Amino acid sequence: MDRFLNNNLVLRIVAVILACILWFTVNAPQPASSSGQTALTAKDFPYAVQVSVASDMMVTSIDHPTVVIEVKGGLVDTNSLPSQMMGVQVDADARGLGPGRHTLVLKAVNMPAVQYSIIPQTIQVTLEKKVTASKPVRIHVTGTPATGYQIGQVQPDVQTVQVSGVSSAVERVVAVAANISVQSAKKTVSHTLTLEPIDQYGRPVAGVEVDPVNVTTVVRIEPPQVAVKLTPEVVGTPAPGYAISGLALTPSSVNVTAPPDVTANLNTVNLPVDVSRLNTTKTVSIPIVPQAGWSRVQPSKVQVTVKVEKSEARTFTGVPVQVVNVPQGLSVSLGSTRTLEIRVSGPVSIVSQLHTADLVAYIDASNLTTASTSAPVTVTVPNWVTVTQLSQNRLPVSVSQVGANNTTANATANTTANAAENAAGAVNQTTSNQAQ
Repeated sequence: MDRFLNNNLVLRIVAVILACILWFTVNAPQPASSSGQTALTAKDFPYAVQVSVASDMMVTSIDHPTVVIEVKGGLVDTNSLPSQMMGVQVDADARGLGPGRHTLVLKAVNMPAVQYSIIPQTIQVTLEKKVTASKPVRIHVTGTPATGYQIGQVQPDVQTVQVSGVSSAVERVVAVAANISVQSAKKTVSHTLTLEPIDQYGRPVAGVEVDPVNVTTVVRIEPPQVAVKLTPEVVGTPAPGYAISGLALTPSSVNVTAPPDVTANLNTVNLPVDVSRLNTTKTVSIPIVPQAGWSRVQPSKVQVTVKVEKSEARTFTGVPVQVVNVPQGLSVSLGSTRTLEIRVSGPVSIVSQLHTADLVAYIDASNLTTASTSAPVTVTVPNWVTVTQLSQNRLPVSVSQVGANNTTANATANTTANAAENAAGAVNQTTSNQAQ
């Protein structure tokens, strides 16, 4: 043996053989699968812990809300591993447990076929009893509508919602609230809003659930509203032998909602009142017919009491005729007829109390010229009284120009005539009549 080892040729041959074995060992290809698997030392994947609880319980604290799954050892397809781990979740089962602090074992679900460990393997959770209460919805309107427009009704599609959580948190919630803006709005605003639980000071309350959490809210934007006086218009004629002695409206005005260009010059609204063949006092309900451009009128109806009584006719003689509104530079004088006989009719309560002074007859000279030879007579009488006959419908007049010396005298005549006209206008609500 010693002689064999001392042979240089043999040693050289052995050295060559060992060198070849070593070369093949180092350069030989590593075993691999067609999927590209390689040996993996370790890789970490973080996950949020999903805790399953009974429907009447909730988790109020957890010591490790996020844990790590460590994939280690073995042959792993490193190209597809991240996508395989995307479907994994870490669960902890607390169903059947009551209020208090509990230790739960973690479990990985949907893991691929790899070696792994969960770090940590257990977690500590605190469970509390869940309570549910009904809370009102409060919508806060912010901003200002366009000039002249007003905020109308605020209408969320639900008035109350269910708030769930631990009793201490739910008790702090006084309402669920959301804001909606109507800045510069000219028409109805509608939005879907997310509700937030708030306490008595308007601060958010955390740790509670709201169901439903979204609410659709409609805010009506109303055009300007103005109060408009009602003016009754008598339509028709009472039964023979009867007369209207008064009208009472309840209310006497209405509120009209319409754009600014419509309400700008809207002062009165005419209200037709049909008195045909009435022979006794009667109260009727009359609708207010909206005019063009109105969006609303309130109230939509008014109560009208029509006062009816027996009628009476009287004749007044010697009623003086005045001349009013004489143009500057003219002189107007009456002929020989300066008084009239006037017959009137109306309710007994008014006509029986009339005096000659309550009837004012006058000629309006504002349109007369020097060519005018006669002028119509106008008579004003108290309200609800009607002129049925005049001894003369027109009177002869003389119109002439006056010089500068007569200007003062003519102005004085005009002042006197105007005073008479003003007195006539002061007799209740007057009606101008010309005899037929």
